[in-house]
Amino acid sequence: MPITNSKIKIIIIVIAILILLICGIFAFLSKSNSNDIDKYLDLGGKYLEEQDYDNAIAAYTEALKIDDMSINAYIGLADAYIGKDDVESALAILNNGYDLTGSNVILDKINQIKRLNNDSNESNPSSSEDADWVDSLIISFTADSISLGQSTIDEAQAAYSSRSDYKSNLMNEDTYDTVYSMPYFDNPNSGHDEMEFGYLFSAPVDTNIISFIAVNDSSITCSDSIKIGDDINSLLANISCPLSVDEINDTNNTYTSSTGKSLSIQHENGSILLKYSDGEKYITFDIRNGSLYGIAMGLE
Repeated sequence: MPITNSKIKIIIIVIAILILLICGIFAFLSKSNSNDIDKYLDLGGKYLEEQDYDNAIAAYTEALKIDDMSINAYIGLADAYIGKDDVESALAILNNGYDLTGSNVILDKINQIKRLNNDSNESNPSSSEDADWVDSLIISFTADSISLGQSTIDEAQAAYSSRSDYKSNLMNEDTYDTVYSMPYFDNPNSGHDEMEFGYLFSAPVDTNIISFIAVNDSSITCSDSIKIGDDINSLLANISCPLSVDEINDTNNTYTSSTGKSLSIQHENGSILLKYSDGEKYITFDIRNGSLYGIAMGLE
C-alpha cells in the first residue's frame, strides 16, 4: 500500500514531537544539574566563610561530581584545603583541574599558592632548622669504586682505562690531573650539551687525591645505589629522604640538622638541584623532568 501524503505528515509530526520531548528532557536535566552545582558552590562558599573547611571540602567535591569542568569548584576546594594548612592537597586539586580545563584562572591560582608558600618558607627559616632527619640520609661520596677525598687519580685511571671512551689529561693550566669521557661531543642528538662529560674525576697535581667528580653516564653507580636516569621517587628512596615529591617539586628550601649537615632544594633553569653537604663534602643531584640527569660532588 503506498504511503499517502497525510501519513507522511503524521510521521513528520511524531518525529518533531519526539525531538522536542528529547530536547526538553535535556534542557530540564541541564537546568537541574546547573541548579544542583550552584547549590553546592554556594554551600561551599558559606562553609569557607565560616571556616568550616571539612564541610566546604565536602560541598565542593559534590560540585565536581556534577561538573568536573567547574573552575569555581576547583578554586573553592583548593581554598578549603589551604584553610586546613594542606598546601600539598590544594596544589594536587588545582593541577588536576588545570589538566582537565586548561584554565588560566586555575594556573594563576597554582602560581599564587607556590609564591606564597615559598615566601612563607623564606620568611620562617626556623621551619627548616634543626632538621635532624638530615643526619639519617644514606649518602656516600662515591662513583663506582672511587671515593671523593680518598681515592687517587691513579686509581681512577686504573678503573676506567679499559673503557673505549677513556681520556686522561692535565687541565686548568696543568694544575689538575683528570680522567674523563666526552661521549656527547660527536652526538648532537643525545639530549646533552656536546661539552658535557660522561664522567670526570679531577685531582690537584700536588696531592693526587680526587677533589671533584661529575657523572652523566648511566653505567656508573654513585653513592652505592644511584644511577643516572633513576626517577625522583627512586632517588629519594635510595637516600632515605622523608620529603615528598611535591615538596621537592614545589619549594626552594634548606634543611639543616643540629650537627650542621644540610639538604637544600633549588629550582634553576628547568632543573631541581638537590644538594647534600656534611660540612666537608657535598653532592648535588640534578633532576630534570622527574629523573636524575647528572651528579656532581666535591670538597667544600
